[in-house]
Amino acid sequence: MNRQVWLLTLLALLLVPAPAAGQLRYMGSLDLREQFNSDVQAGVVTEPGVPETDPQWDFVTEIEPTVRLYYNTPRHLLSLRYSLLFQVYARTMDAQEDRNLLGYANTLNAGYGYVIQRGTELAFQNRLSQGTEQAMVSGYMAGSTPRAGYHTTGSKFLTDTLVMGLGHEFNARWALLSRVSGDVYLAYDRFIDDDNRLIPPPWNFGVAVDESLQRNFGVGVFRVDLSYGWVRQYYDQEIRPFRGAFPEELDTMMGAAMLGWQQRLSEQWDYSLGLGVDVRALQEYEVVGQCLNVGGVPTCTAENRGYGDPGWGPAGEVMLRFTWQHWLGATLGYSHRTQRYIENRVGVAAEADEVGAGFYAYLDKWHFDANGAFRYMRISSQQLGAESETATMLGRAHAGVAYVIIPGVSIDLAYDFEATEDAVSYQWQQQQAGGPVSTEPVSYSYMRHLVTFGLSLAWPPPPPQELRFMRRES
Repeated sequence: MNRQVWLLTLLALLLVPAPAAGQLRYMGSLDLREQFNSDVQAGVVTEPGVPETDPQWDFVTEIEPTVRLYYNTPRHLLSLRYSLLFQVYARTMDAQEDRNLLGYANTLNAGYGYVIQRGTELAFQNRLSQGTEQAMVSGYMAGSTPRAGYHTTGSKFLTDTLVMGLGHEFNARWALLSRVSGDVYLAYDRFIDDDNRLIPPPWNFGVAVDESLQRNFGVGVFRVDLSYGWVRQYYDQEIRPFRGAFPEELDTMMGAAMLGWQQRLSEQWDYSLGLGVDVRALQEYEVVGQCLNVGGVPTCTAENRGYGDPGWGPAGEVMLRFTWQHWLGATLGYSHRTQRYIENRVGVAAEADEVGAGFYAYLDKWHFDANGAFRYMRISSQQLGAESETATMLGRAHAGVAYVIIPGVSIDLAYDFEATEDAVSYQWQQQQAGGPVSTEPVSYSYMRHLVTFGLSLAWPPPPPQELRFMRRES
């Protein structure tokens, strides 16, 4: 495996194009967008476990200025990107103020790459975002942990993601790629109404370590992937006790090991396969004494018992990819993962299947892209003769087209679709009759359509290759 492959892999972490050596370049852009949202209330939880079901459509006006800075030398590559998003809702009112809902989001991306020596490269990327929780920022959306909505400028978030990658080529056949990442999601100035109905998402902290050892056999590449992760979810106990009973923190430890194979069938086609195991363990608590009902909310005293017994399950993935030069490409993938773990002395099994596809084409002044994914997850648990099962289906799709009017000026039209359906059912053993008793599944679903028209202005006008990169970046 040659060193250029590893350098490109690390530059993918940076998400920046590589200008000529020693060149300092900058670019400013302004995006104006008008979006139709068929249901701004989709996924909003106004009572515990009772999502909002009345659709409310709206038009959202967005203004997003962006500044980019690139600099590189033969051994260094630096990139900075700052954007400020403003949102104005035409119909949705602020839950705290007597005015239309407003939103904003600041996002700063910083990347740095360094060639330590021939065959060894180091890369850093950091993404810092701050804004209102209903503002849509890449990777985070209002209430995504868990699904909920906060339709007020007063509820704000702060997120940060740091990634460090190190690639080393031992020789022409062996190479190693290491990656360490950390994530944090903090919410503050959270709006809670008089009835204490809005359920706050947890504060999330996470760390992940990934190692990939690769062996090039000429006809294909064999890899061994190992990963470890730790996630802590923190719930504000003053607003609502954690799960109505237990302390504020919940830690989860995760690990995975996978064997993979990647092979290029021709200049246009390649595929990859992977097979491995998923291992995880959750923090355990044990209730001490009797739970008291305080204000309608169960309040308990619990002791931390450390981590429960880890559970493991199979995992697999397959991907087929087609590329034609630099202007046409398509990808089709499928993955399966089984997670087993102990949660508060209850055995839990979760199985997830996901299918995804993507397409892009750059034809002179026309740019096309489309992608979609469908995920089906089943979660089951059993305790004291009672069984519960939750089935979740998630689907999303995107299609977009852009036309370059003149260098630096383009128009965009995009359609996005997202839908979800949850169904929960219970079954327990009836002691008197002796037969099983089942409940009718309680289901919830929502569907949302987004249509966005935009105008993009950039100065100085980017070259065609960089314009394609900017579209992938956004």
